[in-house]
Amino acid sequence: MRVRYASAAILVVLMLAADACSSDDPAVTGPSTTGPGQTGSPSSEPPWGLNTIAMPDDAQAVQATLEAFPEELRDLAQADVSPTEVSYGDGSTFVRAIDLAQAQAEGFPPTAPAYLGLLASSGEVQVEEKETNPNAGFVYLVNTNTAQDSPDADPRTTFDAAWGASGGAWLFVASAASAKDREALANAFLDAASG
Repeated sequence: MRVRYASAAILVVLMLAADACSSDDPAVTGPSTTGPGQTGSPSSEPPWGLNTIAMPDDAQAVQATLEAFPEELRDLAQADVSPTEVSYGDGSTFVRAIDLAQAQAEGFPPTAPAYLGLLASSGEVQVEEKETNPNAGFVYLVNTNTAQDSPDADPRTTFDAAWGASGGAWLFVASAASAKDREALANAFLDAASG
């Protein structure tokens, strides 16, 4: 397995996402809408309009959203799509879906606000924008990080973002080599989830 990030907190996010399993149990899925009716005051305006759509909140909706991503993202061809991930280029540009029920079963924060709050306060990422207040309907973290693909590889900067409905069952994590590719991933998610 390739090591994508130096920090243990981000490794946990990525490993959980790779192994995420779905749950169709209604007790596990939380509210699926966010947007104009959300409560709480964000620390900054939510990025890329992601708070204006209903977040996919079950395994089928997550898979349908990822499968609706474009074949090409800017100048990168789609590399792979699975029920919980879509990747581009060499695979280092991606969006992953994390099943928060699976994360909780493995001892990690059970909600999107708690998960993002832990990551934001870890000191391992450079936070650009965030909203982790559990009273907000939509939470997010936009950051940069240092990634290392293997112990012998040179470190590189990644441009990351994570978002989800505060009470939702899934968290979405994006990573790219540039801020423009990160934004393109978020816009592709917005289009795919809106379709």
